[in-house]
Amino acid sequence: EKYGFPAYELHVAEHRHVLEDMGKELGYWRSHRDVARLKDYLLTEFPRWLMNRLVNMDTVSATYISRVRHNDLDQAKGF
Repeated sequence: EKYGFPAYELHVAEHRHVLEDMGKELGYWRSHRDVARLKDYLLTEFPRWLMNRLVNMDTVSATYISRVRHNDLDQAKGF
């Protein structure tokens, strides 16, 4: 938000979504003690989301913020 990232709301929504999924999986495990399902989520589903997230959204976000910060530093130096 600080850097005006155009996809900020989408970025935050994705974090909320995965936290909701984690909460649902935890709740399901607490109710059913389904170790196989929890294991699948922790070893397959979540890592898949995380890798996709890192390769796509987080790389784009970091690149954007880096460019904005670089431009801000140049302006502060009078370039």
